[in-house]
Order: sequence, then C-alpha cells, then structure tokens
Amino acid sequence: MNEITAPVPAPATPPVPAPRLPAGLVFTPGHRELFGRLGRAMRIVAAGVIVFGLLQFLAAPMALVVVIQGLLMLLFGALTWNVGGRFGRIGESRGRDLAQLMEAVDGLRLLYTIQLWVLALAALAIVVIIAMVALR
Repeated sequence: MNEITAPVPAPATPPVPAPRLPAGLVFTPGHRELFGRLGRAMRIVAAGVIVFGLLQFLAAPMALVVVIQGLLMLLFGALTWNVGGRFGRIGESRGRDLAQLMEAVDGLRLLYTIQLWVLALAALAIVVIIAMVALR
C-alpha cells in the first residue's frame, strides 16, 4: 500500500530578540533626534508668541482686553519655551531619559491646564456680557 503523507513543516525560526540597550538608556538615537527636533520647534514657536505678545502689549492702546491678551501670550510663550527646552534635553541627556520625558510631559500638562482655565474664564465672561446686553 502506498501511503501519502503530508510534508512535515519546517520548525519556525525563533523571534529575534530586541537589542539590549545599555543600562539607563531608554531611547534610541532616532528617538533622541525626534525629541530634539520637537524641542527646537517648540522653542521657535514660543519665541514668536513671546515677541508678538510683547509687541501687542507695548504697541496697542491700553485697552484692558488687549493688555490681558498680550500678557497671556507672554505667559504661554514662556511656558512653551520651558517645555520645549525640556523636550530638547531628552535628546542631550544620558541616563535620565525617562525623568526628562516625564518633566516635559508635566510641563505640557501645566501649559494646557492653564489654557483650559483661561478658555473657561473667557467663555464665562462672554456669557456674562451677552446676558448683561440682553437684560438692558
């Protein structure tokens, strides 16, 4: 009797383990480059926001809204500058990558929390102004 047997599959090759990184090193050189570019871009944007905020604050008539807007631009520019520097340091640091990243993320959290509160206060002010106008 002639038996037909199925071919035996070749054993699967074991997965290649990821390269071991030296102790304390969390990010690859590509990651470091990305963080460095992000930090530089954030600082360029921050410098622009600071310059325009300062120009608006100094050159505009002293209307309260314009003064507040200029001060907020200065604040947000300074915070963005700071966070951009933190992201940039990730690309330069050795052995503190995770700590640097968490400091940068915490800076972003602070920046966006402040912006959230400013937007909420602005929305409340708009509602109050509309209500005051409607009640006249």
